[in-house]
Amino acid sequence: MVVCEVYCYLGLQVQRFNDCMKINQTAYVKRVLARYHMTDAKPISLPIEPEWISSNSPPSTDTDTYREIIASLTYLTLGSRPYLAYAVNVVSRAQDSPTEAHLKLNKRFLHYLRGTINDGK
Repeated sequence: MVVCEVYCYLGLQVQRFNDCMKINQTAYVKRVLARYHMTDAKPISLPIEPEWISSNSPPSTDTDTYREIIASLTYLTLGSRPYLAYAVNVVSRAQDSPTEAHLKLNKRFLHYLRGTINDGK
C-alpha cells in the first residue's frame, strides 16, 4: 500500500491509502498519557478484567481526575476505538461515587492505552 495523504482533525489522524483508510488517535493518546504522567507506564494487553472491583475499597478523594479520565476514554471510543465502549461504560457508572478501586481501574486503562498507542480502525 502507498500512503497518499495524511490529515489530522480534532485529534483524529486519517491516512488515505490507495484502497482503504485508517483512522487513529495516536497524538491524542500521547497527550492523555502525558497529562496523567503515564507516558512511561508499563503496557498491558487487556483494558479490564472480569473481577475488577473490590467491594471493600475506600471512597476515592480524587473524583475530578476520575471523571477527566472517563471523558478522555469516551472520546477515544467515539473516534477510533469503539471496542472500548463497553469497558468505558462499566467504569463510567461510578462517576458519582468512585472508590479507590475504580480509580485504579481507570489507571489500568491508561496502561492499556500505552500498549496500544497506534491502534485505530
